[in-house]
Amino acid sequence: SRRHAFHVHLPKHVRDWQSLEILPNQSILRVRTKDGKEAVIDTGASRAIHLDTENFNQWLDEYPTQAVTLYSGYSPAARDGYFAKRCTRAEHFHLGQLDFSKVMIYESFAEVASPTKLYDIDLLFGLEAFGNREIWIDGPGHRIYFSPPRQGSWSPGRVSLVRAVFIPNKKNELVARVLPGGAAHRAGLRENDQLIAIGGSRKFS
Repeated sequence: SRRHAFHVHLPKHVRDWQSLEILPNQSILRVRTKDGKEAVIDTGASRAIHLDTENFNQWLDEYPTQAVTLYSGYSPAARDGYFAKRCTRAEHFHLGQLDFSKVMIYESFAEVASPTKLYDIDLLFGLEAFGNREIWIDGPGHRIYFSPPRQGSWSPGRVSLVRAVFIPNKKNELVARVLPGGAAHRAGLRENDQLIAIGGSRKFS
């Protein structure tokens, strides 16, 4: 669980932590590194690091041996509501001087306008990325501070280990999204295959 508190003054030891500039006059917490890279920090988002499709593909080009799988869900920000997108585990991911170790990187599902305008964000950090850090926000100083990481176990979240998922289409039929080379693909499952029944039952939970 996360604990929140409000303080009048920023403790002296916190000023020695790594920090990022907070961009003013934003409806969401948008930050900028010294080299000009911008990102959004959303502690209401459960998953760790979201990249838009272009940046996710660039990440895979830089690390071609990374194992890729799928995650799925529903969001009004997804083009068809339900989505299935790629994700991978990163030993290290850097934002300025901040080093995030053993985190999941997700291809963003946001493709249409949403209340938080996620569709125009190409780099978003969620709560999972900061699970082992303490965060202090200095509003008047326009900075966000991060404690050194604490030791903790890594959790991959809900992802498909067989590299395939079923999601509803517009007809509410369950169709497959399959990554080539995975266990499901080797077993014969193909993209857009329809799930008809499980053990003879057509009731799916």
